[in-house]
Amino acid sequence: MWNTTPWREKPPYGSHKYFSSFIGFFPADDPELCISVFLDEPDPKVYYGGETAGPIFKAIAERAAAYLGIRPDVTPELPPPEPTTSQAQRVAQQTVASTPLTPVESGRNF
Repeated sequence: MWNTTPWREKPPYGSHKYFSSFIGFFPADDPELCISVFLDEPDPKVYYGGETAGPIFKAIAERAAAYLGIRPDVTPELPPPEPTTSQAQRVAQQTVASTPLTPVESGRNF
């Protein structure tokens, strides 16, 4: 996906009235769909395009991509696989854990 998030203050400047947008297309390497979201006078406390129009773009894009069968151009990162323990390592761990310590190793030297 590629996007841009322009915003502008509307005249008269200093009025805290804004125009926000989020424009994007996807997939980035071979575009199939372009979506534009424009908001006239969003909340003056949160007016950047990525904060206001971005979530709307995301909702539209996800539904449109699912409907049109457009696959993501990047796959979400998967968590690393759990480390595997070989049979020999498991036996060694059990043997070490079940072997009693000598008095010297345990700190009881009598």
